[in-house]
Amino acid sequence: MWWFLLSCTVDKNNVEESPVDLMEFVDPMIATGGIGYGVNCGYPGTSTPLGMVKFSPDTATASGGADGYYRGGGYHYDDVQIQGFSLMHLYATGITGHGTLATMGLDGFSFENTNRDGYALPFTHEQEYASLGHYAVDFDILEVTLRSTDHTGLVQYRFTEASDPVVLIDVAHSMGNGSVSDGSISITEDGTVEGSLVMDGELGGAYPLFFYGEFNTTPSKMGVWDDSSLLPEQMSTVQESEDARIGAYFHFPSNSTVMLRIAISNVDMDGAKQNFIEEHTGFDIEQAKQDTLNAWAPYFDAVDVWGGTERDHRIFATALYHSLQMPTLFSDVDGRYLGFDGEIHSAERPFYTDFSLWDTYRTTHPLYTLLWPELHEDLLWSLVQMSLDGNGLPRWPLANSDTGVMLGTSTNIVIPEAMLKGLSGFDENDWVSFATDAMMGRSELDFGAPPSVDTFTNLHYYPEDEVNRSVAWTQEQALADYALGTLLLEQGNSSDGEILQERGHNWENLWDPEVQFIHGRNRNGEFGPFGNEDQWDEDYAEGNARQYLWLAPHDYTRLFEVLGGEDIALERLTEFFERMLTDDILPGLPERWYWHGNEPTLHVPYFFYLLGDRTAGDTWIQWILDNRYDDQPTGLAGNDDGGALSSWAVFASIGIYPLAGTTEYILGTPLWDKIEIHTDRHPVTITKSSYTPQSSIWVNNTRSTEKTISHEELQTLHFGSE
Repeated sequence: MWWFLLSCTVDKNNVEESPVDLMEFVDPMIATGGIGYGVNCGYPGTSTPLGMVKFSPDTATASGGADGYYRGGGYHYDDVQIQGFSLMHLYATGITGHGTLATMGLDGFSFENTNRDGYALPFTHEQEYASLGHYAVDFDILEVTLRSTDHTGLVQYRFTEASDPVVLIDVAHSMGNGSVSDGSISITEDGTVEGSLVMDGELGGAYPLFFYGEFNTTPSKMGVWDDSSLLPEQMSTVQESEDARIGAYFHFPSNSTVMLRIAISNVDMDGAKQNFIEEHTGFDIEQAKQDTLNAWAPYFDAVDVWGGTERDHRIFATALYHSLQMPTLFSDVDGRYLGFDGEIHSAERPFYTDFSLWDTYRTTHPLYTLLWPELHEDLLWSLVQMSLDGNGLPRWPLANSDTGVMLGTSTNIVIPEAMLKGLSGFDENDWVSFATDAMMGRSELDFGAPPSVDTFTNLHYYPEDEVNRSVAWTQEQALADYALGTLLLEQGNSSDGEILQERGHNWENLWDPEVQFIHGRNRNGEFGPFGNEDQWDEDYAEGNARQYLWLAPHDYTRLFEVLGGEDIALERLTEFFERMLTDDILPGLPERWYWHGNEPTLHVPYFFYLLGDRTAGDTWIQWILDNRYDDQPTGLAGNDDGGALSSWAVFASIGIYPLAGTTEYILGTPLWDKIEIHTDRHPVTITKSSYTPQSSIWVNNTRSTEKTISHEELQTLHFGSE
């Protein structure tokens, strides 16, 4: 057995006067690398907080390979060529869903340059630069700089060595196995460009995109292309078939510095043009960067920290940044958006999509509630509109449809938890009635429904002979039902609330005392054969029996009892982590014990605190921060999945961890000497001095022996001496 003790001798009243300037430490290159199941899938390009435009390079191997698994954000750090800069990306999902509408600069142009392989250019990281609000790369023949607003991308092409500078716009650009159909493009003599397309990515259904753009200078000549040839005499063209080539090219004099701003909309061309007008602040590249920094500043202003190392600063600041890369703004500046019913709606608040809910309900959404509650209410309102307009419960919504990816009714965790923590004003009462009727079997859903509600209510688990991934479904649905049931009881609906809360314990019915694991059980009540506890099998979703043993964060007291009591639970938990250190596994493969690269076990290290072993809790949380996070391109243990891993790092650093579906936080230990969370609704101050794991914890100036704290109680925390 080995442990190290964490200590700090900083007096809480003697921290540095100024907090860390977190915006200076954001490094978008973090989380752009990795291999296998440890691939990070981030991107280094520019964005505003949850903006529609995420302007970033799409990369490939030397042979042109660009599979979506390694390039969920379009980019992989090991790649050696850039195949255009597209305006929309998913953040770190392990599968591509956008990669929509690309532009590129070249020296000379022919028909061979009209697709990704044809306009690719080699690049090196020594000539690539990324910081908050800024991305640039030097291809030797030209330098490219990217900027973004919510709805527009601004690119500067500085043709330093090109004899025949060309800028192209590829309407048919896609990533992975994505495809584009119904593309069109029109240009005018001064280089104004507009068009539309329908994108059908690897994830989700097809959605429309409209675009409008202008150059800062008039091209010397231009034209369009179709699937068979360049069309220098034509000023417009339409796509002849799915994935057929289509685009436009623009020539400029040598030594030109060319700037292009493109606005996009998922509503119509008027929307794209209005977005352009409202967000076109000119062609000043430095002012454009400052505008982006100004957009980010209020979000970083929500939290101040003191102490830590520069490495800590980079990891924490970039984790905050990554937590705000997804969801994606989907409405235009005039409030119009394409709804889940296929109709155009108009609202006075922004509408968002692209929610990786199975991942983000655990850490990212609780972080929004804590740091950015007003933003979270807009996100929750968006989920509610998806439900009410589309008659479903979003599971993994992308654009204006649900992908159906993953499992569980995670919306029923996210919304009730936020409401229990005091968020409101997003049509929540209509949604509660809607979701309750669906979960009680009184109505049918068009998307996002769990397996049979009757089965779950009456059998008290999902049987493996009827439901694929039955254990994962049972555990996830138990958590979701518990959260919704808790909310209903809070609202006085005891008849439905008690049933749903009771279903929150259904995971226990898959506990097999003979093998001491949770695993599949048939409808007749008999457990199926128990396989190798190392291996993934059809009972689980992206995990094994060891990892799914712990998936009851809302019901941890009963979980410890089922395992045989707290002493035995602590023994198994200790083994779960210590065996991780000695497990001989090839890099890039899923870990077989504790696995920080995927979401189902993210809460598990905090169980040490719940089991009364703060020394072990402090040790393992710090070990994870030291060994599963870094300020390098391989900075995460796996896909960030819309910010799930990044948000974990934020919570770990500030010393609390949310129990999903509840109002409770587990009391960990802060990394920082002092943290201040600045919100009008719920300001929080956390300090640490002369701390060891045996120190007292002070909650609102009173010594506490509790292991958790409620959201309402979370005001002032101090770890260490009084």
